[in-house]
Amino acid sequence: GAHAQSWLGAGAVMQPEVLLGLIVCSYFAASTTLVLIGRLFSSKSRKRRLSWSLRLALYLQRTHLLDAIDLGQTGLSLVLCAFYVVETYGVTGRGLEVADRIMHVFFALDYALRFYLSKNRLTYLYSFFAIVDVLTIIPVFFTMFVDVSSSSPQVLLRLVRLSKMFRTLRSFRVMNTTPGDGIKREVYLLFFTVGTMIFSATGFYQVVEGGFDFPVGSPHPLPFDEAFYWITIEVLG
Repeated sequence: GAHAQSWLGAGAVMQPEVLLGLIVCSYFAASTTLVLIGRLFSSKSRKRRLSWSLRLALYLQRTHLLDAIDLGQTGLSLVLCAFYVVETYGVTGRGLEVADRIMHVFFALDYALRFYLSKNRLTYLYSFFAIVDVLTIIPVFFTMFVDVSSSSPQVLLRLVRLSKMFRTLRSFRVMNTTPGDGIKREVYLLFFTVGTMIFSATGFYQVVEGGFDFPVGSPHPLPFDEAFYWITIEVLG
């Protein structure tokens, strides 16, 4: 594939990590611009009747389909995190790759749907869960459509896999709306929060201690279970 040329010189090659960062920043800049332009036109042609997006939102809420999508999103996020753990032990395969891409297509469609349904799209664009979605979806599609085989794929692919750890944060949307009240619910949310933090911190600890520079498809120098053990000791004392 052709190299991405740097703006600093005709012969320089832009690192894929830098190109990925530029794509993410460009996405937010372009989306913000389009939302602001859309507001200008909508304010001039606003009518009293319900918009299509509001009608769809009311229908999905009335039929509880949004709740079902949230549950599916949480379940797939946990599966994706399990994929990350398996990959750190050097287990790879075409089946895992295909399943990974299918799940990210679902995540992308879910993100687009929620962006369309949001009452304030600019606020949604920079909300916590939307940013988590962007940071986990774009890197995967980047590696699907951009050839990085001739540059430094090891580091980039490790970054993409590490981004899957952010999917655990996505599950807080469902946990925050868990039915019930009282001490039981608070204790349940506390344990879930601590577990999620430990799991996410384990992935970052692997990066800090083991680094990125080792062949993709080989076991991580620091096993996940060992990293999980040390992080748990640090958190729980």
